[in-house]
Amino acid sequence: MSNVEEIINIIEKSWGVNSVGCPFGSCAEEFANDQMIKIARKNNFPADVIEVIKANPIKYGEYKKFDNGVGIGRYYANLIREMK
Repeated sequence: MSNVEEIINIIEKSWGVNSVGCPFGSCAEEFANDQMIKIARKNNFPADVIEVIKANPIKYGEYKKFDNGVGIGRYYANLIREMK
């Protein structure tokens, strides 16, 4: 899988970015980062994408914590968009 838009769509769908709430709800930073890596591996994201995710874990000081998880998906989707 090398299509960036396809990767972003998977991230947004997994985190419920375009819906009422995330299937994981609000979660701790460590859980969010681990969950994103699991999503990436399950969907066979390229190694460089997984490395970017690992190197840029979400920090709630810089991001809203209580947004039902959809902001987490937006964070990771924007992270991948910046890779282009």
